[in-house]
Amino acid sequence: MQGQLAFFITDLSTNGTSINGERIRKGEPVQLTEGDRVRLAVASCTADKLVEYVFRAVSPPASAPPSPPASPVAGNRVSPAAGNRVLEPANGHATPHMSGSKRARAATAESGDDLLSVLRRSIKDLKQQLAEERAARDAAEQRAAAGNAAHTAELAAAAQRLADAEARERARAAAQVEAAQAAAQTARLEAQGVQDALRAAEERALEEAGRRRAAEAELEREKTARAELEGEAASARTHAEERSRRLEAEAKAHQAVAEAKQRMAEHAEAAAAAAEATAAEARSGLARAKADAATLQEQLGAAQRALREAGDGRAAERERGDLMQAYARRMHAAMTTLGAAERKEAAATQALAAAREERAAAADASDGGKGGPVCMELDDTEGARGTEGHGGSAKALPAGFMQGAQPGTFDPDTGGEFAGMA
Repeated sequence: MQGQLAFFITDLSTNGTSINGERIRKGEPVQLTEGDRVRLAVASCTADKLVEYVFRAVSPPASAPPSPPASPVAGNRVSPAAGNRVLEPANGHATPHMSGSKRARAATAESGDDLLSVLRRSIKDLKQQLAEERAARDAAEQRAAAGNAAHTAELAAAAQRLADAEARERARAAAQVEAAQAAAQTARLEAQGVQDALRAAEERALEEAGRRRAAEAELEREKTARAELEGEAASARTHAEERSRRLEAEAKAHQAVAEAKQRMAEHAEAAAAAAEATAAEARSGLARAKADAATLQEQLGAAQRALREAGDGRAAERERGDLMQAYARRMHAAMTTLGAAERKEAAATQALAAAREERAAAADASDGGKGGPVCMELDDTEGARGTEGHGGSAKALPAGFMQGAQPGTFDPDTGGEFAGMA
């Protein structure tokens, strides 16, 4: 840049530096231009404590030596040139400058001297830093050489130890291999013995299994025989129970038969007495009916004779008709009474015969005969019917007709009128 000095700034701090709000890279020189706003210690300052400077260009003096090559300098170490402000605070309070040519020249000379002193100090610092770095490098090389020697010795010792350990491991491995081979041989022998023992055990197990199967078969046969015996015993118990029940039933039946025979004998005696009473009553009723019938026959004969004597008149016919109707009614009643009496007599006779037969059968049964129980049924209209165990039966007597019946009498069974009347 002709007529002006070039200024560069390099960030060597730990808190950072920014130009016009942009943070510059650390260790990289950046040239400053007119009006750049430089902030220092960006990371350590808050917004209310930021330090900011505005860079102003500086013109070199006319008699000043040519400017040296650009070298990184700190921006905050530049002194103001004559007639200008190099750095001024950002708060707007500018430092007043001197007026007049003398003051300008003095300021320019002072600025050049300051720049040279700064450069000398920088060179001195760099030389001192270089010497320190060389001394540090030599010390590091010495330490590295000593470390390399120690490391080489340690590596040699480690290699020796490794070789010794490898030899020991090989010897131990060989011994272990021999021991393993011997153990394997022993194990093979033991395995052979175990196989022989297993084979013998299998044979014994097979024999034991055969004996067990035979024992199981024998046990099954015994179970089958026991089941058969239990079945036979159960069947025998069943037969015994059935026989006991049958004997008990027979005893009860004999007792019931004896009781039934006793009741039948008592019933037969009562039935015989009732039949005799009924027969006596029937006989008396029959005698009365016969007497009434004889009386009616006499009256009928007298009426017939009176009719023959009366002649053929109408009055005689009416009287004859009345007499005939009265006679018919009385005759019908008499014949009905007579028929009932005859049926009662026949029933009483049959009942008496049946009672006698039952009494005889009961007597035979009580004496040990073969006769069975007698079942008898009495009927007032049809007579008595009975059956016995040995096949005997009482036959019903036929209904008789009125003794001395004349032709022309009224028949109660057919309901016919006077037959054979003139």
